[in-house]
Amino acid sequence: MSFDAWLGFAIPTLLICITPGPNMMLMLAVGLRRGLLGTIPAMVGALSVVLAMMVASALGLGLILQQSPRVFMLVKTVGAAYLAYLGLQLIFGERKQPVTVTADAMSQGGPSVSLSRSQFWDTVRKAMAVAGSNPKAIAFAAAYFPQFIDPNQAAWPQLAVVLPTFIVLETACYVLYASSGQGLANWFAKPAVLRRFNVAIGIIFIAFGVLLAIN
Repeated sequence: MSFDAWLGFAIPTLLICITPGPNMMLMLAVGLRRGLLGTIPAMVGALSVVLAMMVASALGLGLILQQSPRVFMLVKTVGAAYLAYLGLQLIFGERKQPVTVTADAMSQGGPSVSLSRSQFWDTVRKAMAVAGSNPKAIAFAAAYFPQFIDPNQAAWPQLAVVLPTFIVLETACYVLYASSGQGLANWFAKPAVLRRFNVAIGIIFIAFGVLLAIN
């Protein structure tokens, strides 16, 4: 994978990862209760599910894309449309979208970082359920990610580049949300601030979608 191709994957992926969604809100909720170290089980659970979806999507679609250039163009178009959709959703969505941490998300244990084995695996399972039912993660794995895997080359060497990139970016965003705690929650709870953030990220998403469609 060339540096330009890697950069074309890394930048929009970072923007997708950092946008508030179910996974990030879960990290924020657990971080508020348990601190950064106490959020590690949730990070493990969410990452494992998203990575599994990405690998399955890349390997499965890779075989199809080798046989059909039309399907490749379809996947590319869907991926571009997905970015544009995210952008439009952020720009024209509800103007007041305060971030709230639900009681359910907060009720995973006491404030202590030390977790019992059952608490650890309960948090892992909950994070896996959140990630597995997250439309953003599903669309990312199924429609956006596969187009960065060249069907004319072996899949695993390419995955060896893009998967660690995704892990680093996604984990960095998890750490940001988990460690920011109440400060980040209060910041996103201000409708005007969240609105400006959404519009800025939305415009960038649309721009990347257009570039993806024409290249």
